[in-house]
Amino acid sequence: MDQIICDVAIIGAGPAGLAAAVETSSKGLKTVIFDKMKKTGGLRDGGIGPFAVESFVQEQQYVDLSREQAFNYLMEFTHWTTDARLVSEYINMSADTISWLSNFGIRFESASAYYKGGKETQHNFNFMGKSIAQVLTEQATQHGTTYYLGTTVERLTKEHGTITGFTGVDADGNAFSVKAKAVIVATGGFAGDNEMVRQVGYTKDVDIMYTFEMDCTCGDGLRMIWDVGGKKAPMMLDTYVGLTKGYGGPMGTAPALACLRQPVNVMVNQKGFRFMREDLCSNPGYTGNAVHHQYRGCAVAILDENLYQLYQKENAAAPLPSMEIDPEAMKDMPPREPQPFERFNGIPMDVILRNAIADGSKDFFIADSLEEFAEKAEIPFVTLQETLAEYNQMCDLHEDNIFHKKPKYLKRIDGPRYYGARFFCDTYGGLGGVQINYRAQVLDQEEEPIPGLYCAGNDANTIYGGSYPFYLCGNTSSFALNTGRMAGKSICKELGKE
Repeated sequence: MDQIICDVAIIGAGPAGLAAAVETSSKGLKTVIFDKMKKTGGLRDGGIGPFAVESFVQEQQYVDLSREQAFNYLMEFTHWTTDARLVSEYINMSADTISWLSNFGIRFESASAYYKGGKETQHNFNFMGKSIAQVLTEQATQHGTTYYLGTTVERLTKEHGTITGFTGVDADGNAFSVKAKAVIVATGGFAGDNEMVRQVGYTKDVDIMYTFEMDCTCGDGLRMIWDVGGKKAPMMLDTYVGLTKGYGGPMGTAPALACLRQPVNVMVNQKGFRFMREDLCSNPGYTGNAVHHQYRGCAVAILDENLYQLYQKENAAAPLPSMEIDPEAMKDMPPREPQPFERFNGIPMDVILRNAIADGSKDFFIADSLEEFAEKAEIPFVTLQETLAEYNQMCDLHEDNIFHKKPKYLKRIDGPRYYGARFFCDTYGGLGGVQINYRAQVLDQEEEPIPGLYCAGNDANTIYGGSYPFYLCGNTSSFALNTGRMAGKSICKELGKE
């Protein structure tokens, strides 16, 4: 068996593992990274942009948010069920990480909020440049980091209570072992593992229709840590609401998704009842939770021909699902040539729906009557009729006295044609499973650090308390980057390389 000897061995070459490698290798520690994929970067090369508070980007935009405010929000959001010291360390490091990345050549266009009412914490990359993964890979390489890609790590090695390395199989099927002074596990979560997804309350292909192609993130890092005595931590899926499998990819039905997930539309469950404020639809966390807890774990959005024509009128720029369209303001827009909701090839929503239906989908609907719509959507017609009658009455009164949807979004649904689709929960990834402290050390059953073992990124992300806090966006990629740096800095301190 071939043996690799190093100071720091990292399992996972995503943003967390790469950030850790830059920290350790830049201090002269011999660092190696292993990943079963054949490239660095993980799933999305670092996402859209990381969270930070009090960064230089926010200062330039005069963003009014302090670290104290962000800390209090996150702790209150989770009802203080998360590790406050870890949350504090994460927030306090976040601005420095933006500067750290900027020093490597990462360009940030702006800090933005995910939806109206949120705070500008997501630091958006300039996608004309290199990705975070590319930049961090280059930085780590410059400092001597070695990569073993296409390799599978199978188990950690524990000697006298200390983690001393691991064993695995390389790209050619040959067994190998690693001897290291410190090991960092950063394998990206568990969303690709059906059983783990089931354990947190979902069923893939039933409740969860789209997982950003996460078959590679199947919880192997979690199992390795649990096997050596690491304490299990709460696990969750980072969910949002999307369309049915085969059409719910990031851009597959973007215009349909945008049109169908507007706050003016009506959302009902399979029993035919409204169950939420539709004007909260721009918050994927709220909507995902609400939809998942309905009968069959899904919901149906409904709009009529009048609303569809209104959206066509507005849509020169194809608004994103996170944008709120004010129908009253749209009425006063100057006349111009109507432009349909478009995806990148210019196909309007109704054509997309018709194509999906022609392909055999049972989750997209066009109907010339409400009764026909109910039949196609498998919703009891009488209940749906009563629900819309109740809703239309509230529209006439300009008051939703049930869920308190904002009056400006109350618009009658009368036909004559009806459009709709069935929505399910999708997921950005699986989070949590391993308990760490604010130094990214893995804790044992007595909540003492396991010597030599660290964890970063999705595997250790327990700071949301069950739902992604979209009020402060950019957290998942930021948590990966910052806990990777925490792990790297902790190891440098432990090995006398500060």
